[in-house]
Amino acid sequence: MESVHSPKKRRTQEERSAETKKRLLEATIDYLNELGYNKTGTVEIARRAGVSRGALVHHFPSKHDLIVATAEYHWNRIAEEVRTLAMTMHGGQLSLDAFIDGIWNKVFLIRGSNATIEMIIAARTDSELREELVPMLNRLYRNYDEIWFQFFRDSGVSPERVEMLFDLTIELFRGMSLQRVLKDEPAYYQKFLDSWKMIITACLRDENNYKTDT
Repeated sequence: MESVHSPKKRRTQEERSAETKKRLLEATIDYLNELGYNKTGTVEIARRAGVSRGALVHHFPSKHDLIVATAEYHWNRIAEEVRTLAMTMHGGQLSLDAFIDGIWNKVFLIRGSNATIEMIIAARTDSELREELVPMLNRLYRNYDEIWFQFFRDSGVSPERVEMLFDLTIELFRGMSLQRVLKDEPAYYQKFLDSWKMIITACLRDENNYKTDT
């Protein structure tokens, strides 16, 4: 019996365009990770993405446009990862310790972690880039805030304490991430993670005990 195969569905122009943009953004993340901001060039990015220089310029007319789009793409993905972690934790399937580990592993240890560092450092001396990236980072941190507060919403812990612990967590992880550039020893950072989880637990316990006593 002769088999009949349904014809392969052709992708729309919009789908092809989205795929091309994604390949360019992923290639940009790779180059930022490997070579740094200054050595990341659009010609090399187009080559790695497997698209023509003309296609790159069509979607991103300049390196600035490409970097800004990469930042938005990368940081939106990070926010979604944290949101998924928080939903799992809020549902009782993930402990606070596992959530802290998850933030470290899925935000600060992922493939694009060095790309984030490179873009932020570049923005220090590029005012135009800084004007674009600062609002994005602020939105990302607001997302973190919302996610963090949602988990502690019914915990009885004061919003001030929750915010303080969140800010300290992010600052600690950011410093550890920068230090990894010079000292990439996982066991070294695991000690800080373990200590910080004990500190957070103690802070939450102490506040709840204080409220009970008063």
